[in-house]
Amino acid sequence: MKKSRRIIRAIALTTTSLALVGISLFATKGNAKQAYAVGGSGTEDDPYIISTAAELEEVMSDVDNGNKDYKNEYLLINNDLSINLAATTNGKTFRGHLDGDNHTITLSTSATGTVAMFNCVGSVATVSNIKFEGTISGVGQRSSTVCAWNYGTISNVINNCQLTSSNTNGYLGGIAGSQIDASATIDNCINNASISGVAYVGGIVGNLRVGTISNSINKGNITSSTTACAGITGLVGSANNSTFNAIINNCVNEGDISGTGQIGGIVGGLYPQLTCSNCSNYGNISASSNSGAGGIAGLINSAVSTATFSFTNCYSSGTVTTNAGWAGGIFGYASSGSNGTIDFTNVLSASKIVNTGSSGNVGGFMAGQNSTNAEFNLEKCQSIASVTYSGTGAFSTGIAISATNIVKNVDSNLAVNDKKHGLELSNTTIALLRAIREFHCEHDSTMASIVSIGVNSLTSDEIDLLDLTFHYGANSYKDTYYRSALYIKAFLTNGISGSNRIISEANFSENSTIIIFISGIFVATGFTFLLLLKKRKNNQ
Repeated sequence: MKKSRRIIRAIALTTTSLALVGISLFATKGNAKQAYAVGGSGTEDDPYIISTAAELEEVMSDVDNGNKDYKNEYLLINNDLSINLAATTNGKTFRGHLDGDNHTITLSTSATGTVAMFNCVGSVATVSNIKFEGTISGVGQRSSTVCAWNYGTISNVINNCQLTSSNTNGYLGGIAGSQIDASATIDNCINNASISGVAYVGGIVGNLRVGTISNSINKGNITSSTTACAGITGLVGSANNSTFNAIINNCVNEGDISGTGQIGGIVGGLYPQLTCSNCSNYGNISASSNSGAGGIAGLINSAVSTATFSFTNCYSSGTVTTNAGWAGGIFGYASSGSNGTIDFTNVLSASKIVNTGSSGNVGGFMAGQNSTNAEFNLEKCQSIASVTYSGTGAFSTGIAISATNIVKNVDSNLAVNDKKHGLELSNTTIALLRAIREFHCEHDSTMASIVSIGVNSLTSDEIDLLDLTFHYGANSYKDTYYRSALYIKAFLTNGISGSNRIISEANFSENSTIIIFISGIFVATGFTFLLLLKKRKNNQ
C-alpha cells in the first residue's frame, strides 16, 4: 500500500511538473510558494513573508545596521513594493535567501552615497526573482539595484531602473556594483535600463573582479564619461592580480555603448584573467579616444606575464566607431606594456568599423598591439567586417598592426595589415548571420522567416563572402555561413519536430531537394551529417 501511494504521488508530481512547462522560472517559483502562510518562520518551506515596503526596509535596515544578517533564513516577497534607498556604507552583509516571487520593486533615493538594497550579498546568500523599476540618480561609488558587492548568487533579476552617477570612482552596474568572490555568480539576469557613470560602468556589473556572469543580457544604453564601460561588465580584474579568474559565459549585449575608451560590447577594460565564451554583441560601440574599443572587448592592460585571456565561440555584428583609432570588430588592442596569452577560437566579426579621425589603427577583427609582449593564438577565426577609414594609420579587415605577435593562426582568414576595407553587409544579411548563430539555441517561425528572407536577399558579393567563411557552429567548422543558412532553411521548411535529424544531399544547392530522415540510420552515397539541435533557456 505504501509503495502504491508513493507511485501515485510520483505520478501526481510528474503531472504537475509537466503542467508547468512553458511557464517562466520566476512564475514557477512564485506559484510554489504562494500557499505559505503570511508571517512565516524563516525556513525554506515556511519563509518570512514580506508584504509591505516597511517590512522590506526593515530587513534592509537590520542588515545595514548589523542587527541581523538573516544567515540561512528564507524571505519571500508577495507584493509589488516601492522603496526609498538610503546610503549603505557600513559594509554589512546579507546572508539569507530573498525570493522576489517575480514581483516588482520600484526604487528611488535621495542619498548621494553608495545605494543598493544591500551593501554586500554574502557567499552563502541568494537573491532571485525580482524586477526593478524606477530611477536612481546622483549616487556614489558602487551603486546598483541588488548590492554594492556580490559574494553570493544573484539570479533571475530584471532591471528596468535607470542609474546615473557622477562619482569619479565609478563601479556602477545594473545588478551589482562589484563582484569579488571566486564562487560568486550572477545568472539569468537582464538589464533593460540606461546606465550612465564616470568610470567602470556595466549593464550587469561595474567591476567583475572574479566569479561568473552567465546567461545574461544587456539591452540598455551604457555610457561612461571617462573610461571602461560595456554591456556586461565595465572592468574585469583589478590591479594586475593574476589570482583573479573571471568567467563570462553565454551573455549578449544589444545596447549601445559609448565612452572615451576601454569600450566593449561584453567587457571594456581587462586585467588578468578572463574566460569569455558563447557571447554575442549586436549593439553599437562608440569611443572618443584611442584607448581601445571592440565589439566583444576593448582593452587589455596586463603587466602579468602569466595572464591568460580566452575568447571562444563569440560573435559581433555591431558598428564600432572611433575618432582616434585602436578599435576592432571583436577586440580593440593590448596596450604596449601588456603581457600574457590571448586566445581567440571560433570567433567571427561581422562588424562595421568606422574611424572618423585622420590617424589611428583599426581592424575588422582587431587593431592588435604596438609591441610583442603578449602572444596571440587564433584558431578558426573569421572576419567579414568592413572598415571605413581614409586616414594615415594602419587598417585591415583582419588585424591592423603588424607588430602584433601572432603565435598561431590556424584555419582563419585574419591577415595582418593587408590594407583591405572589406564588404559592408546589409542589415538583412546581418539578421541572417544572427539567425544562423542562434539556430541551435532557438528556432521558431520568426527565425524561419529571417533565414528565408536573408538567403533570398543575398547579393552575389555577399554570397561569395559568406561562402569563404567558416560557420561558427557548424557540424564541420569548414561549413560556410551561406551553406549553413541553406541547410537551416531546408530544415525549417520541412518542420522542426524531433531532436535529431540527418540531412542528406549529393550536390547541394539552393534549389536542391532536401531529404530529411526523422529517425533511424541512413546510409547513402554523397555527403551526410548529423544536425544536433541544442536549446537554451530564453532569457527574454
